[in-house]
Amino acid sequence: MNVAPAALPVNILNLGVSLNFSGGTGPFQWVMTLAGALDGGGSAIVSANSAGSVSAHVDGGVIKEAGTASGSLTTVALAIFRDALTITAPGVAAGTPGSLPSAIEV
Repeated sequence: MNVAPAALPVNILNLGVSLNFSGGTGPFQWVMTLAGALDGGGSAIVSANSAGSVSAHVDGGVIKEAGTASGSLTTVALAIFRDALTITAPGVAAGTPGSLPSAIEV
């Protein structure tokens, strides 16, 4: 069984802190795409009672995300890794349909 590879390894981070009203430091938004490890983070403060921060790390096979929010705002962390995967088996012709038991651990 073969799995078609992606165009090339790509990591994507999209981080944000959205405010429900204006003021303070304003909203935070950060988007990055790279064929390598990515680390990012940021924060926004509205008042003494409303603040938020977000951070993430993504690399082939690893995603770590964290976000906090207090008061009237929202934090979002989106991380994606895309990589190529080729599965072969001795004596089985390329393109032969098959199955591969697998699991994703969260």
